[in-house]
Amino acid sequence: MKRSISTLFSNQDLWSNWLGLGLLVSALVLIAFSIPEDHFDQIRNLENQLKLSESNAPYHTVKWYDTTDELNTTIGQHSKVASYLKLLSSKPV
Repeated sequence: MKRSISTLFSNQDLWSNWLGLGLLVSALVLIAFSIPEDHFDQIRNLENQLKLSESNAPYHTVKWYDTTDELNTTIGQHSKVASYLKLLSSKPV
């Protein structure tokens, strides 16, 4: 069976591959442009605060929980882009 380049665009079965690739590329672009310049410095600072509070107390304090929540927010688990990507990648109900 002879295949050509036009088969990649005209075959209906391959369109799912192109759509998946488009979603991945658009997600990477959204994530890349939504990261602030001092993002990694903020993460390092919050991780250092967590280590310091863990060394000061043998149990988790309120400050530890607040710093953990702030770290999760800084990492992007609660950002609009992350919420939208989670919605796109979740199973249908």
